[in-house]
Amino acid sequence: MRKLIVLIIFFVFAEQLLAYQYQWDKISIPYNIAKPAVAVYQGNVYLVGGRTEMSHWSPCSNQIWKFDPKVSTWQEMGGQLPYGMYTRGKVVVAGDKLIISPSEGPSLQGGYGSHQKIVEYDFINDLAVETAGYPNVVWAVNFGTFNINGENRVYSFGGWGHNPLGGWGSNEIYSYQVNAGTLELIEAVNLCGSRSVPLVGYDLSGKAYLFGGNSAPTLTVEVFDPVTETISYLGNILPEEILGDDSFAWTASTGEIFIAKSNPNHKIYIFDPRYNTFAEASFSLPAPTDGFELMFGAYAYATGSIYVVESKKWDGTNQFDSHIWIGTIPEPVIETLIDIDPDTLNRKSHGKWVTVYITLPDGFDVGTIDTSSIAITSLIGETCDPEYTQGADLSFTPQVGDRDEDGILELTVKFDRQVLLANLCLDDVSITIEGEL
Repeated sequence: MRKLIVLIIFFVFAEQLLAYQYQWDKISIPYNIAKPAVAVYQGNVYLVGGRTEMSHWSPCSNQIWKFDPKVSTWQEMGGQLPYGMYTRGKVVVAGDKLIISPSEGPSLQGGYGSHQKIVEYDFINDLAVETAGYPNVVWAVNFGTFNINGENRVYSFGGWGHNPLGGWGSNEIYSYQVNAGTLELIEAVNLCGSRSVPLVGYDLSGKAYLFGGNSAPTLTVEVFDPVTETISYLGNILPEEILGDDSFAWTASTGEIFIAKSNPNHKIYIFDPRYNTFAEASFSLPAPTDGFELMFGAYAYATGSIYVVESKKWDGTNQFDSHIWIGTIPEPVIETLIDIDPDTLNRKSHGKWVTVYITLPDGFDVGTIDTSSIAITSLIGETCDPEYTQGADLSFTPQVGDRDEDGILELTVKFDRQVLLANLCLDDVSITIEGEL
């Protein structure tokens, strides 16, 4: 019998994030477009609508294109938008649907205006349809997406458009039921001021953080709870450097919220929802190609990658040599000790399981761990196979509890003992177990 020496690797601290650097790669976009909305679904990048000319009154595109980063290929989708759309990048993925904000300038043939209806694009069936409409003229609302009791629900915050109380910024919050295609005003709660396109990020509990906004520029940060449909005010704490409609936000898998300023300094800031603090990251957006500019709103984030579109500055020709920048960052980790039971294993044992108790550092919730991602990923010993992989036993339902009654919750998972014993070597072993939030 030998004692197992266990190291478990999980997640990331915000302080560590500041030291990581993106690697940026540039890919040409094969058609004439500027300022498309960008979304990521099942690893593929979708470009939706956008400007076909670079002017405030320009016509818009009804095209949807898909880019596969694995093989660097583009495909024009058959399911075109019902009309040309420029949404200032305001789209959100909810399940197998892409929810697209009402559009500014809906005509492919030209002319300027707005459209009050949400458009849903079905990724599986390659079909785009109009659904619910807003009662007031509004466009470029910003969305937050949530899964509440198994139901995909999208909330819209603010937006450009006519405010019945005066002005052109909205303070309204709407709930959009994805499966039903219905839109409902949340009458009991409003943003603290009328404004368009506040930035949206999420903490690990699923609450949405709303940063600033245009039309009535503000440094306000608010928190929206989709379960109670309530909003709380954190204060005017947004750094002035981030203010403006050329900023955008995304949320890392660890709960830190990144806010980037596309012009002019390309800086990235990290907001830590645990402490409501901002810090400037050591990495930034890519410097655009000479003669090009990064397109605000034309971005998307998926775990480990960010996609940002740049287009040639308008020279009167309306010919756009656009690119998409792909930034990759290694998933950083938090190292923490775990408890394993039993502490020693007898190779002649006929026990069913090895039990693992996982406790995360302060500020992280074990209930947010994706239990299906937990696996032994290596066995380090003199005669072990270092490439060994064994997932947690799915016949046991993971449990969250406080078994040692110290006030700190831990997650309990189990591994098949006989499978593990068959692969252990006879010396001391270091086991690496990995998982994701």
